[in-house]
Parts: sequence; structure tokens; C-alpha cells
Amino acid sequence: MPESPVRLDGNTLVVLRDKSTSFRTAFEIVRSGRLCYDGETLRLKNESGTTVWTLPDEIPPGICNVTPENRIPECAGYDFFLLE
Repeated sequence: MPESPVRLDGNTLVVLRDKSTSFRTAFEIVRSGRLCYDGETLRLKNESGTTVWTLPDEIPPGICNVTPENRIPECAGYDFFLLE
């Protein structure tokens, strides 16, 4: 877990919603983009540069690094993920 917004700045994040059933594991991408920190606010911006999400004052504790061991296909290509 990153300790500060400065460490997140410039990295990519995907926010997922669990859509699993008793028969299969599945996730839906809720929002994704690049994290931008201006010294006060941490925002998630999409490819066109539009803010799609402003993170709360404190970094949500569930933000995790995407690692090679990650088995959620929707995380591929991102630096961090968050389950909503």
C-alpha cells in the first residue's frame, strides 16, 4: 500500500466491482485512468484528461499494487487496483 499521494502520482489505477457468482469469479471495471496529484488533491483522470474521480482526503486503504501474481484479468496494464 502506497503511503502518500505523491507516490501514487503518475501511476495508473483501475477501480473494480465484484460481480462474482457462486459459479464464477468476475469483476467489472467501474473507472480507470492515471492518478494526478497537484499537491492538494489526488484525482483519477481518463485518457482524455477528464477527471473521473476525486479520491477522498485519505487514500483508501484498499489500493493494492498490481503484481505478476495478480489473477484478476481486468488489472492487466495497470499499476494499482481498488475493489469498490
